[in-house]
Amino acid sequence: MTETFTNREMVVYALYSLGGATKRFHTEDIALKCYELWPSAFSWTKYPQYPDKDIVRVALTDARKEKYGYLLDGRSGQTRGQSNRTKREKAADGWSLTDSGVHWSEANKQRFESAGPVTKKHRQKSMLFLRRVKKHKVFALYDDIQTSTT
Repeated sequence: MTETFTNREMVVYALYSLGGATKRFHTEDIALKCYELWPSAFSWTKYPQYPDKDIVRVALTDARKEKYGYLLDGRSGQTRGQSNRTKREKAADGWSLTDSGVHWSEANKQRFESAGPVTKKHRQKSMLFLRRVKKHKVFALYDDIQTSTT
């Protein structure tokens, strides 16, 4: 069975492979690296020959969150955004790994290197289909039965 990764995990590993442990990288550089490593996961749906920066941007901001371990530091864009509303200091443009992000990347490096390619079917379409299945009432009944028998 092929290993599956979340978009958040893939962008953290892509940043690590670019050198994000010691240097900041622009969102577009990370998007290009993600597209090179996993084209079906980080491309437009209608035009899969193009990398999708928005998927990467969302995953980067998720990886920056406390609930995911503060794996990254940084931001994208030209304005102060959230720092303007919260009166925090302006974050430098670009992204870099935090100490926990470096540790996570090194601990998971073998998983990425030994994994096969992401499925050829467009990953975003597959994820949408799975979300629809999991929301269906029949799946909820199945899930309840599985939970009660374990």
